[in-house]
Formats: sequence, structure tokens, C-alpha cells
Amino acid sequence: MSAAWTPQPAGVAQIADLLIGGTSFDNAVQHKVQHDLHHLGQTVPDFACYLAYLLAPVSAARGTQLRSMAGYALKAYLLTHAQQLPPQVLGYVKAALLETLGDADRVVTNVAGTVISTLLSKVHIHGWPESLHKLIELIRNPSSPSFMSAVAAISKICEDDAEDLIYSPMQPLTALLPALIALVSGANEPAAIMAIHCMANLIHADTAVIEDQYPAFLGALFGRALDQSPGMRQAVCTCIVRLIEFRPEKLEPQLEDVIQYMLACTQADDPGLALEACEFWIAIADHAAYFDTLEAYLPQLVATFLTRMVYSEEELADLGAFDQDDTHVPDAVQDVKPRHVKSKQHEAGGKASPGGAEDGGAKSDDDANDDDEDEDGEDDPDSLANAWTLRKCAAAALDALATIYEEKILPPLLPQLQTRLASPEWLQREAGILALGAVAEGAIDGIEPHLPQLVPFLLTSLNDVTLVRNIACWALGRFAAWIVEEPAGHAFFVPLLQGLLQNCAHGNKRVQESACSALATVMETAGNQIVPHLGTILPALVHCFSIYQHNNLMNLYDCIGTLAEAAGNALNTPEFAALMLPPLFHQWHKLADTDRNILPLFECMGSVVIALGAGFAPHANEVYERCLRIVSATHQALVEYQRGAIKDEPDRDFFIVSLDLMGAVVGGLGPSAESVVARYLPGTMAAVTVAMEDPSPHVKQSALGLFGDLVVNVFRHVQPHAAELLNRAIPLIKPFDEMSWQRLCNNATWVCAELTDKMGAEMASKVPDLVSALLPLIGAAPTPRDPPPMIVENAVLCLGRLGHADPHALASSGLEKWAGIWLTHMVKIGSNAEKEAALTGFLAAVRINPNACLRAFARLCDVLATYASPSPQLDAQMREVVHGYRALVGDAQWPAYMQTLAPPIRTVVQHRFGV
Repeated sequence: MSAAWTPQPAGVAQIADLLIGGTSFDNAVQHKVQHDLHHLGQTVPDFACYLAYLLAPVSAARGTQLRSMAGYALKAYLLTHAQQLPPQVLGYVKAALLETLGDADRVVTNVAGTVISTLLSKVHIHGWPESLHKLIELIRNPSSPSFMSAVAAISKICEDDAEDLIYSPMQPLTALLPALIALVSGANEPAAIMAIHCMANLIHADTAVIEDQYPAFLGALFGRALDQSPGMRQAVCTCIVRLIEFRPEKLEPQLEDVIQYMLACTQADDPGLALEACEFWIAIADHAAYFDTLEAYLPQLVATFLTRMVYSEEELADLGAFDQDDTHVPDAVQDVKPRHVKSKQHEAGGKASPGGAEDGGAKSDDDANDDDEDEDGEDDPDSLANAWTLRKCAAAALDALATIYEEKILPPLLPQLQTRLASPEWLQREAGILALGAVAEGAIDGIEPHLPQLVPFLLTSLNDVTLVRNIACWALGRFAAWIVEEPAGHAFFVPLLQGLLQNCAHGNKRVQESACSALATVMETAGNQIVPHLGTILPALVHCFSIYQHNNLMNLYDCIGTLAEAAGNALNTPEFAALMLPPLFHQWHKLADTDRNILPLFECMGSVVIALGAGFAPHANEVYERCLRIVSATHQALVEYQRGAIKDEPDRDFFIVSLDLMGAVVGGLGPSAESVVARYLPGTMAAVTVAMEDPSPHVKQSALGLFGDLVVNVFRHVQPHAAELLNRAIPLIKPFDEMSWQRLCNNATWVCAELTDKMGAEMASKVPDLVSALLPLIGAAPTPRDPPPMIVENAVLCLGRLGHADPHALASSGLEKWAGIWLTHMVKIGSNAEKEAALTGFLAAVRINPNACLRAFARLCDVLATYASPSPQLDAQMREVVHGYRALVGDAQWPAYMQTLAPPIRTVVQHRFGV
């Protein structure tokens, strides 16, 4: 088969009939059509040729609608099958698409352009250079009927496949860039706008081809800056924002003019143009070199941002009935927000777990530089309205400037802020509170003297109109640290809790969400200071279960989970359990195993389980068994998906939350979890094993977390599997670039550290491999980039604890090369059981090979002297090591060694160890 492929008439008729049938309003008919098309796509080798034939000019008599439908069906098919098509099929499709670009039917050529950009993204430029040549030829001829279709196709290619265009060895930009620049200067405004967007998607790269075109492009771009069309100026602003982000040096010669232009556009009447221009101020805040230039514009910028923070009539209209009680109105399907699941991350050390238990166990990964997942909207005062608006952008820009200029931003801000906060118009007050919250972090030192007056105003605003209440909740959350931690703020703590709790039960869903989020922030900041108020907080939150709709129910789970983390074991009373568990289990029993709404519920339950500890024992079997059932079902579905038995890939989040909740049950119950684990041991180990084999780092992370909890609390049950899982964990201990793999490395390191205490000499053969894996993580071997602090701490503690498995292997592992670095990290780690175990193991190696640590003697003394409260065993070991070094260097040289210590350390060592 070649480009001269000939279809079977019956096949053409069958597919045409199916496509027409897809226009039916009958869902059953549509479903059957989709099923039949999918079946044909799987069983007919030249299915793509039939679709291309129906799109091509040869089918012109069949009408625009059918041809367009064939084109869209072809696009969908190519997305999943393009790279598996036989060469002859692919050749026909390519030829048909290029022929269709010349069609007189503009609707059809638009579809063809879309399909071309899709196919090109799959086969890449080197696999179909003719397509790009044809498109460039067309965009050079504005009189062609296919001109705009070609421009649109090029725009899509620049958006989706910019890297292919930039780095292809065929250098397509050599011909494309001059053609695009000509369009920017051309008379066709829509084409010029699309060409500017194309350039915006390409200019981040620093290549010779792009560099050569900058003078011509910037001349053309600035030549359109004063067009009357807001759409054109919006495109210019978009491109300028990209330039300041990626190639700011190109704007430096005209920076003052650019700033003035973007300021004028931010003030423009057209909201789309103003929003695009407002992005500039957030982008330029990343470039310290321009802060001095920008500072002169602070008064104008602050005034502009404050004006833009006032709700416009259009925004208020988009919010709908924002001032009405709507808690009884179910959330519309389109308003249901997606949820992000976070795998549980473990941290060595005696820090509080999510439930506050001092078990050295699981900890939230908030400290792990978690920059690849969205926060839960706590800094978004309008998170129910998901659109990015000019108002939100202006607030973010003010926040960015406050972070840069700190107190310098207050002189132009405070007078206007005072005027707005005192305004009788609620829209002005609301915007003023938004501005106050926006600068809460960056300018806190300058604002703090005013907070004794501002916080009461914010508390009073909790009783204002709906949107003022909403923003006041958010702003109070931004000042939570001052209220909780500063003496001057303590008087407001109880009124703040009362005000937020009242608004959690407000009749407006927007207020409920903002109050719930702010309350979670306050509780997280307060930690165990929240404990005396549990009797007030818990009943109020439990009441919310009876009034919240879907979205706010999800927020309520987060809030209760945060409460459990903050209060910890103080929640473990019969009274609190009787309040908290019934509504949670009501939801638990209501939701099916496949309902995604169980994901946040499981996360919440994990925090509650750890907080209640033994108080959760009556429910442990039920929870654990359901988790195992979901893990098994998810695994089975994944197997079927990989075999092609089911079309859609199963959601691995069910894996993650179930494994994490199982770990919470084990960690929360501690050694008393033995009966639960014993009852479900085969299923438990099967769950860990299949999860460790899953390709997802998130799933592996949760599997290791569960296994670590089992090792810590019920080791005898998992001991037969320890060596196998140790072998699986060690290869995961290495530097990774991606955050998800870094978290996996963190859990693997923690598990190996815990196994040293349990396996002891059984791990001896693995000590060399573990040392080699851990040294890069502590900075004792080259790495592409520094690991996050949590990984470094876990690696340091694991490395020292290897001395319990085989001190001789640790002593001969190049100890002299890494001892100083290890000790430098150790001195920064607070005293806890894990640090003591690590130091004990390290000192066992030092006693075998004291010469290896001789050059690091001063650092060793830093660690020993600053260790707060060693056990009698460790204290004796420290004493033995110090006296051993005195014997090693001799009495004559000992005073000189002692002089290398800092005076406070020398005093402690002499008095504590008698040397």
C-alpha cells in the first residue's frame, strides 16, 4: 500500500455511517458508535487511511460536517497509534493531510492543520519535514485560502513542540523565524497575534538561530506595541513577560520604556490586556538586577495594584449569588475540584508524626521542598472561583513586591490602605484586606507594630458582608504566626478561634471554605497550644459534617486531619473519639471502594488514627481490611490494563492512600498492632511486594513507608521478608532530580536505618553497598545537585547506624574521608533516639579504627560535647573514645589537641570526661 492506496467502498460507507451516527443526541447510540470505532481502530490495519480519505478533497461531495468529524476522529486515533502505524499507512495519511491543506473549505483546512500538528508531535520534524515546509510556504502567502489554517497549525506546533523546533538537527527555525517575524509586521492582525504567540513559545532558548533574529523580531514586536487593538497589545505583553522570564537581557536597553508600557497596560480598561500586563510584575520579581530600577515605580505600582484588587462588576457577575446562603445547594459537577494525593514521607528523628506521636515515624512532607504539587488553596482567598483573574494577579504582584522591598513598600501602601479599610463601601474594605494579607509575609516587620489595631479590625470583619468575611478569614490566616507566637498577639488567639469556627458554620459555601482553610493554618501554627480548646473546636467541626456540600466536605477532612496532627495524643480520650469518629465512619461506609472521594477521607483518617493511637483499636481491623481489599483490586486492575483488557489506566492514588492508612494503623497502634498484622499478614506482604514492583515512585514510597512502620512496630512478623525488601530498597538510595523520586529515596533510607536496629549482623553483607549509596547524599561524594535537608539527615543517621550491623565494615569504608563531613552534619541534628543510635554505631567503628577520625577530632568533640542527654551506655562509650584518643596521641601531645577545640567545647570535654 502506498500513497495510491484505494479504499474498499463498503469500508468507507461503514465508517461514514458511524461518524454520522455519532451526532445523535441519544447517549446509547453515541456509546455504541464510540465502541464500534474503537473496535475498528483495533482490528483494521488501515483504519487511519479511511479516516484520512474521508477528510481529504476526494470526499468533498460528502460535506463539511462529515469531513470534519473524520478529521477529529483521525486526530484522536493518531494520538495513541501514530507511532505504531505501518509506513505505508502513515505515508498515505501524510499525503492526504498535506493535500487537504489546499482545500477550498476553510473549516476542513482548519481541521487538517490541527491533525497535522498532532501527527507532527508524534513523528517529529525529522520524521515529516515536508509538513513544515508546506506550512511555511503557506504562511508566506496571505492570499492563500489555507493561510490562516496554516498559521493556526504553526501556532499549535510552536505551543506543543517548541523543543523539537528549537533543537531539531534540521534547523527548521532558519526558515520559520523570518516567516513569523514577517507576519508580526504584516497587515493581517489575527495572523500577527498568532505569530507573536509563536515567538513567545520559542524565545526561551539561547541558540544561534534565534539569537540572529532578535533585532528583527524586537523591532517588529515593539512596532505593534501601540496598536489600538487590545488583543494585539495583549499579545505584545505576553511576549514581553516571556522575555523578562527567560531572556531579560534583551529588554535591558529599553527597560525603563518597557516598565512604563507595562504599567500603562496594567491600568488599561480591557481586563484581558491588564491581566497579561500584570503578570510582568510577578516575573520581574525574580530578577534582582532590576530591583533598583523598579523601586522608583513603587508608588505607581502600589496604587495600580490596589485599584485592580477591587472586584469589577464582571467578576461579581461571574461569582453569581456570592452574598446568599447556599450551603443547602449541592455543588455542581463542574465546580468539584480535583484532589492531589501525597504519599507519606518518613523522617528519622524523634519529631512528631502526622498525629503528633513522638514515635520517630511518619511526617508530613511539607518540609521536603515539595514544589511539584499544588497547595490546598490556603493562599487563594477565592479558591472556589478557580479562574486566574486580574484581582488575584494584582494581589500576587503586590505580594512579590513586598517580598523584595519589605518595609519600603509601606510608605506608599499604608495611607491608601487606611483609607480603604475605613471606607463605608464594602468593596473598598474587601480590597484593602486583600492587600493587607498580600503583604503579610514580606513586610511583616513593618506591619507588626500596627497589628494590635489591625487584627481587631480583621476580627470584626468576620461579621461583615459575605465577601469581606471571606477575605478576612484568609488574611487572619496569613497573620496566624504573629497571633500564635508573639506575646502581643496572644490576646487575640481565642477570639480568632471563635470567629473562624462561627464562619466555618456560615451559610455561604465560600465563607465556609475560607474559614476552614484559615482554621487549619492557625491549628498547624499553634501545634499543641490548640489542646485546651479541643472541647470547643471538635463539636463545631463535627457540626459542619451535617451542613457541608462536596467541596467543603473535602476541606473539612483536611481541617480535621490538621487538628489531629496538631493535637496528637491529646485527642485520645473516649469523649473526643466519640465525637470525631461517627461522622468519619458515616462517610467511610457511604463511599464505595472506587469512589475518588475516599482519597481525602483516607488521608484524614490516617492522621486521626495516629492521634488516637490505642483508642482506635476497635476499628483497626475494619480499616486495615478495607485498605487491603482496595490495594488488591487496584493491582488487579493494573494487571488487566497492562494486558489490554481494560481501556483506562486505573488510578494509583487508591494504592497510595490505602498503603498509607495501613501504615498509620500500624504506627498509631504501635506494638499492639501485632494482632491486626498477624491476622492479615499474607495480604500485607503481598500488598508491599506488588507495590514495590509498581513503576510509580509514589506507590513505591508508600510501600516502603508501610514496611518501615511494620519493621519498627511488629518486626517479628515481617522478619522473613526483611532481606528481600532491603535488597529492593538499597538501589533506591541515590540522588534524584525529580521530587517524587527524592521522596522515595528518603523513605528507602529511613527503612534501611530502621532495619539496622532489627537485623543487626544479618545486614553485615550490605554495609559496603549502603555506605556507597549514602555517601553522595551527605556530600562526601560528587552529586549533580544537593539533596533536600530531610534526605541528608536521614542519610547521616542511617550511615552511623550501620555500625550496629558491622562496625568493622564501617571502620574500613574509607572512614577517614567522610568522618569529618558526617560529624559536621551530626552536630546540627537534635538529640533523639535515632541520633543516639547513629552515634553509638559510629563510635563503634571509631574504636576499631581511631586513626581514621584523628583529623576530625575537633568535630567529634563538638558532637560529643553538645549532645544534650546521652544514655548511660552512650555516655560510657563517649568517655571510652575520648580517653582512647588521649592514649593514642600521648600525654605530651594531648594539650595541643585540646587547644584545637573551641574554648566552650574544650571546657565541656575536660570536665565531663575528666581529660
